[in-house]
Amino acid sequence: MVNYRRNKLETSDAVYFITMVTKGRRHLFIPDVTSDIIRETMFFMSADLDFDFLAWVILPDHIHWLIKPGNNDYSDIVFSYKRRITAEFRREGFITPNTTIWQDRFWERTVRNENEMSNYIEYIHYNPIKHGWVDCVANWRYSSYHDYVLDGIYPDDLRGEANATIQEMEFYGQSEDPESRPPVSNDKTRSTGGRDSGSTH
Repeated sequence: MVNYRRNKLETSDAVYFITMVTKGRRHLFIPDVTSDIIRETMFFMSADLDFDFLAWVILPDHIHWLIKPGNNDYSDIVFSYKRRITAEFRREGFITPNTTIWQDRFWERTVRNENEMSNYIEYIHYNPIKHGWVDCVANWRYSSYHDYVLDGIYPDDLRGEANATIQEMEFYGQSEDPESRPPVSNDKTRSTGGRDSGSTH
């Protein structure tokens, strides 16, 4: 288990694990093509809305975040992000005006303690190996793993499989079957019913 160093979580300092998945599991987030827009938009929004990414990974058909939304509603962050990505993809000609990028909902878990925090971070960074894209975490450019290497938390050649605890963490909408956990809509009530009116494209 990686020794993740951070201050003890306070109840007012909530952290959430977020999963967003493409419609039909299409591989729309392509390394060196569209994934750069996905990543750049993340950090533009983080600065614009003043929230923090603690860990993240971009795979071709889904994204995982570990975020501290601060004074923002995490549902509003996801809503805004999906809208911005859709607009950018259309502007760049990556999709047609009628193309749907996102599944109608997203999935979230509230981080309850330091052990969960460490597990979520490790799960995120091992995700490219889990899905067979690489055999070494360092070979996947689109994750916060590389920031953790610079901070001295990870080695620069992490390989193999995650530990048993991480392998069993299938309840995030990732197996990758999002129906394994009730989704969250992007409206203010966070109801699991109704459509996500702002992020269906």
